[in-house]
Amino acid sequence: MKKKQPFHNERPYYFRYRFCIHFPILDNNGKLIPRSKVKRAFDEIKNEFRGYTSTSHIGFPTWFGFWRAPNKKEYMDFIYVIFVDVKQEKVESALDFFEKFRKKYIKIFNQSEVYIIYHEVTKVE
Repeated sequence: MKKKQPFHNERPYYFRYRFCIHFPILDNNGKLIPRSKVKRAFDEIKNEFRGYTSTSHIGFPTWFGFWRAPNKKEYMDFIYVIFVDVKQEKVESALDFFEKFRKKYIKIFNQSEVYIIYHEVTKVE
């Protein structure tokens, strides 16, 4: 959807939504998640959205985080992050896909959560 920017120039811009999917490297028991399971998840996203951008898979991952579960247990996560940009008119179907995807991979990855966020971005054209 083309809209005029709220600035003084006349350059068009396009709204998109960026989904950020945090993939754990270890399950909740501290065991490495098999690469075949991770690859299956990545392929599922690639097949649905025709592509993605990801953090590095070579060597030790560059992203990690800490969190405390409701039961007060603390976790340190090492993660891959996938970014998927979706056109504004496709965001509802993307939300449906990622709701199902999240529930499925919580079980497959033996996680208490698979963290997925989305936000609006603009694409410069």
